[in-house]
Amino acid sequence: MTDRIVEVDGSPDEASVPNMSVGQRRDLRHVTPTSLSFAAGGVSLAMGIYYLTLPHVLAGVLARNEGYDEGVYVGVATRFVNGVLPYHDFVFLHPPGIALIFAPLALVGRVFGTRVSLELARCLTVFVVAGNVTLAGLLLRRVGRVASAVAAFSLALWPLAVAVDPTVELEPYLVFCCLLGSLLVFDALELGSSRRLLLGGLVTGFALTVKVWAILPLLAIALVCLPKWRTIGVRLGSAVVAGAVIPCAPFVIAAPGSFYHDVVATQLQRTLPRAVSPISLGGRIGLVSGLDGITSSTLRSTLCVYGLATLFVVLVLLSVVAGPRRRLRVEWFALVAPCVVFAGMLAFPASNDHYSYFPAAFFALLLGVTVTRVRSVDVLRAARSIKPIGSRNSSVPILLMSLCLALGVFLLSQDVIYARSWLAASTDPSTALAAAIPAGSCAISDLPADLLVADRFTPSGDGCPAVVDPVGLYLSDDGGSAPHPSPPYALPFLYEWLTWLQHATYVELQVPFSDFIPWSTYSVLWFHDNYQLVGNFAQTLSRTNVVDPKDVVEPEKTEYVYRNLLANS
Repeated sequence: MTDRIVEVDGSPDEASVPNMSVGQRRDLRHVTPTSLSFAAGGVSLAMGIYYLTLPHVLAGVLARNEGYDEGVYVGVATRFVNGVLPYHDFVFLHPPGIALIFAPLALVGRVFGTRVSLELARCLTVFVVAGNVTLAGLLLRRVGRVASAVAAFSLALWPLAVAVDPTVELEPYLVFCCLLGSLLVFDALELGSSRRLLLGGLVTGFALTVKVWAILPLLAIALVCLPKWRTIGVRLGSAVVAGAVIPCAPFVIAAPGSFYHDVVATQLQRTLPRAVSPISLGGRIGLVSGLDGITSSTLRSTLCVYGLATLFVVLVLLSVVAGPRRRLRVEWFALVAPCVVFAGMLAFPASNDHYSYFPAAFFALLLGVTVTRVRSVDVLRAARSIKPIGSRNSSVPILLMSLCLALGVFLLSQDVIYARSWLAASTDPSTALAAAIPAGSCAISDLPADLLVADRFTPSGDGCPAVVDPVGLYLSDDGGSAPHPSPPYALPFLYEWLTWLQHATYVELQVPFSDFIPWSTYSVLWFHDNYQLVGNFAQTLSRTNVVDPKDVVEPEKTEYVYRNLLANS
């Protein structure tokens, strides 16, 4: 179905705008919600490609949490295609969706090396983030051009996009599945056809295999479709269950107890690291709005954060009562989903920049619907009729377009500034690690991404410990605690790591006796007696990209490689 030129949001179309020439009306016919959505996606794609061109971003190891996380997610897929099953053979705290998504890339890595797998995963993520921007606009295409443009461009220019764009995190893939499923479920004024509902349910169900947070937008879909549930409930519900169960079934059959323990029980018992307080409401608003990615301390202040949140709530309430026509079902989804998602996120004590991308995507939908509705308020409609002296055309639309363009340029510049600071600590330890660790060796690391970029992640023989997520091991096997440098540790957890150290040939650590590994007095003494330091190198971090003084970058990153004297090289 092609896009209609006349907007369906209750606001006047170009034919009703006074003094608009025929040529202007003809030009506007090419500015459809679809074209605006893809234009915003193009902006996001260009930004993602720019991120990848920065030093060591495509082929190196990123700093912060992202450098650790992508090693886990690509590492899981790499182990999987080599016949080592998550849950059965090693701990993985999420459903297997991301392993299935990256499995083709990991197969490429079996031929060309795990470094290539990691590079392909980063490139794929850039396209997925751009696809999310386009999907946000397309989801609101029946609401009108303004709704599509606001939703798509606000997500494309979200100031914290670098937290998910050039790296590998679950949230972009989670958002992609949720938005695509919603796009299939909601069509035109009501719901999609039976086939679309089936496909939408399957895609949304698969989102649950990426991250269980997908239950939140799924709940929003159920609430919006409640009046039609008797008609579509069985079909849509069955599709969701099939989309979630079928991908997980082989892993559940292989290790039902471990699957439940890793994916469900461990997440429920998860706690914050010691001396870390739960993030405040203001902190969450700063992350979701993206204000934490703005370099101006004034705009990032608590007063500005709460002021922006208050203004947004006022606009939403105004949009609820505005407009002469009934609200489309997809509009109800854009209202309900952000509330459900944000409320669900409040129940989670921790929050990171990449976590906030998930609710930010749905708040972009709400912003698009809100702006469209507010346009129909009589006061604003009267303001649009204001004309300057001696002018035939209204000046307000031109002024608004100029303000939007200026805001877009400002946000784009902030994205670039923040990204350059964020990615300045990226490094490439591959050459030094490859020289210290022979190919095919049984190596374990407290930062799996290091071994991936050095093509030392996959051993040539059997029996090597499958250490993919050291932090996840703490959460799973040490009672839900985060890594900590001193006892107490659960005794089975200590024995587990000691056994792995005995079987490994090489160990790579960021610091000696890294707190990502539990160390007892005995294991420290045993390690001293049986491991020899064979590589100790420091990488000076480039500071040429650091343009924001609030970002403190460590002067160098260290690597320590130890060889097990008891094992055969």
